[in-house]
Amino acid sequence: MKKILLLQILFLFLTEAFALSQSADNPVAYLESISKIGDSITNDMWSYVKAAAHNKFVFQVENKRRQLLKTIKNGLIQMNKISDYNGDSSYKGAVIKYLESLYAILNEDYAKLVDMEQISEQSYDKMEAYLLAKQKSQDKIEEIVEILNKSLEVFAKKNNITLIVKKSDIIKNLEKSSEVIQYFNKIYLIFFKSNKQELYLITAQNKSNLNEIEQNRVNLIKYCDEGLLNLKKIKPYENDSSLLIEAEKALTFYKKEASEKFLLITDYFIKQDNFNKISKAFQKKRSSETTEEEVEQYNKKVDDYNKEVNAYNKVNNELNMDRAKIVQSWNKTSSVFIDNHVPK
Repeated sequence: MKKILLLQILFLFLTEAFALSQSADNPVAYLESISKIGDSITNDMWSYVKAAAHNKFVFQVENKRRQLLKTIKNGLIQMNKISDYNGDSSYKGAVIKYLESLYAILNEDYAKLVDMEQISEQSYDKMEAYLLAKQKSQDKIEEIVEILNKSLEVFAKKNNITLIVKKSDIIKNLEKSSEVIQYFNKIYLIFFKSNKQELYLITAQNKSNLNEIEQNRVNLIKYCDEGLLNLKKIKPYENDSSLLIEAEKALTFYKKEASEKFLLITDYFIKQDNFNKISKAFQKKRSSETTEEEVEQYNKKVDDYNKEVNAYNKVNNELNMDRAKIVQSWNKTSSVFIDNHVPK
């Protein structure tokens, strides 16, 4: 199954535009020199986020990430060259700590997330853990951002500077992207849980294991009921209900599959087992030991069983085609949703 987008956005508040008044030239110039360092980082951050959201080529996204790391590293070098302001290194230190944390997350944490992503589709728990790890990375950055902003406020107050904070278009785009992806992930997890459970059911079917089929069939109905209930609690995103509709369509299909279609499949396996026993017993008899009536009865059972096989194949083929359409439709809708709502 194609994964559309599972990244978390790390955004930079450092370079929001500052309107400064009631200030002396030196502290203003000091802040502006730091702000200029952050401008290139914010631009590269947006370039990376935009590529990850809209670009289908992994190598191009990776190139954007590496460029962002270089820009952050260069920013750290420039920050370390800036002198303290009147012996006060608090704000400069907060910026350096922020950039170091951002670099570590995009480098070290990213490597761990890549490993988690590779196994994320093995189970719902792994997928949930993967998304949670991404959120924790986001939270770590936001904690440092809060410290950074408080440090700026202290510096401004100490130097009689009034800060009028205005968000740049890039910052707004980064915030918007994060909001869209968090919304998408919430619905994706609901979809993925039932989608993955259906795969367990199909695996049990392929093994002709009636006990596993029944266990996974019941679980799939349960997850679909839970998911459909949770979907009703989520509002459309900016009047766009396409993801909700698509997830509801998928879960409705999975529930019908488990509650109706797999009863027919289970019934087929029971009849198959019974026929195999009859066939095995009949084949053991010598032709001289079987009566014409027994042969006729056996042939009739063969005809009946062949009809069951045809009916089973028909149901199975229909399910295969329908589930392929469901996943294809989900992937297409997800791509369109991301493209429509993540700024370009």
